Amino acid sequence: MTTRKAAKVLERRVSTDTQEGIDMFQKIMKGFNDFKQEMKQEMKQDRQQFKDEFHNMKKDYKDLQDHIKTEVGEIKNNIGQLTQEVKNVKDKVQTLENRIDIANVELEKNLDYFAVMEFRDKEYCLRFRAIPEETGEDIREKIVTVLAKSLEMNEDRMEFEIDTVYRINSRYATMKKIPRDVLVNFLKRKTRNTVLQHHFNNGFKIDGKEILVMKEIPIRLLRKRKEYAFFTEKLKQCKIQFRWDIPDGVIFTFRQQKYRLNTVQKARDFLRKASKDMEEDKLKDMDTIPGKQSQQKQVEEEKDDDESKGATGTDFSKIHA
Repeated sequence: MTTRKAAKVLERRVSTDTQEGIDMFQKIMKGFNDFKQEMKQEMKQDRQQFKDEFHNMKKDYKDLQDHIKTEVGEIKNNIGQLTQEVKNVKDKVQTLENRIDIANVELEKNLDYFAVMEFRDKEYCLRFRAIPEETGEDIREKIVTVLAKSLEMNEDRMEFEIDTVYRINSRYATMKKIPRDVLVNFLKRKTRNTVLQHHFNNGFKIDGKEILVMKEIPIRLLRKRKEYAFFTEKLKQCKIQFRWDIPDGVIFTFRQQKYRLNTVQKARDFLRKASKDMEEDKLKDMDTIPGKQSQQKQVEEEKDDDESKGATGTDFSKIHA
């Protein structure tokens, strides 16, 4: 009896414990399901929020991309406009440079023309240097006397061959306290050339002092001739007579052939090609009588050529131009 009661008591306890366990399990499962449901809800909300944010980011990115494309398009258009403007400016500058070049060419031609006109005006003129200057002097009478005596000409005839004679005021001569130059204008170019030829052959002296006779050349032509100095010095070293072309260049005869070089580059090219031949001729004996006669004939031919063309006379190394 006692055993049966104990068994029933134990059964009731077990049943009670089992029921409590089941209730506890159910509570746990319910809590877990609630937690699980809350997590799903939160995850769903998070996914939705992420989707919304991603969608917004995608939209913002697309808007930014469209904005950048628009800006790039505008920049390209601006660059294209600037490029066209730069091209237009370059074209205008090039046009202006071309006009300036044309204007410079025309200016050089005009300056050469006026220089030639000035040269023609001075073709009858010679400059005398180192003539002693005296107070109250009659410089015309002094020049007439010296030239007439040197050229063995009557003074009255020489008087008619000369137009004007006067000294030139010069700051340089005043500062250095040297005699001023004298300009003599002749009525005939032939007389002027005769005086030059005599100066080359014999020279002139006044009061026992050697004087210098020079052609009167416009400054522009002198500057042009200075550019040929390297070439004319070589011609003088090789004893090759030459004369200046007007308004620019050098005319000379080399090995029986006449040359007219009217640019500095042509002179350089000739010197580069013919320098060796010029040195060979330089070593030959140039002082023989036939050689002198040939040179004198060349001088006379060039003088006659000058008379017919109106160019300057033969330019000798002793005659300073």
